[in-house]
Formats: sequence, structure tokens, C-alpha cells
Amino acid sequence: MPEYKQRKIELTPKRYEDGTWRCPYRIFEFRSTCWGYHKECPVRTFASRRSASAVALKEAKCIVDSLDVPV
Repeated sequence: MPEYKQRKIELTPKRYEDGTWRCPYRIFEFRSTCWGYHKECPVRTFASRRSASAVALKEAKCIVDSLDVPV
């Protein structure tokens, strides 16, 4: 499970019957009193597991970056 800016990102690539791949992901964050997570999945399908995972990780990192915007 990759870690990015003190948050863990769980990638779960899945292959469909037509041979395409999608990669849902979860971003876990540990808060002061509890933990929470964000669950998403890229909209597109991909020809390989590697490309699906790479796009999902990139998208997850963008979400983490948006969570760290200073107030």
C-alpha cells in the first residue's frame, strides 16, 4: 500500500470479462480522534493492470494534494 503525504493509498485493480482493467482506490487518513477514507475509481478502462494502477495512483495523489490546501 503506497504512502503519500502521511496517507495510505490502497489500490485494488480488477479485470473485467472483456479483458479491460479498472482500479478502484481508497485513501486512508488518520485524524486526531478517528480515521477516515475517501473511495474513488477512475472513469476510464485500461488495457493493462499497470496502466490502470498508474492512473489511479496519480488521481489519488491529486486528491491528497487537494486535501492539504492551506486555509
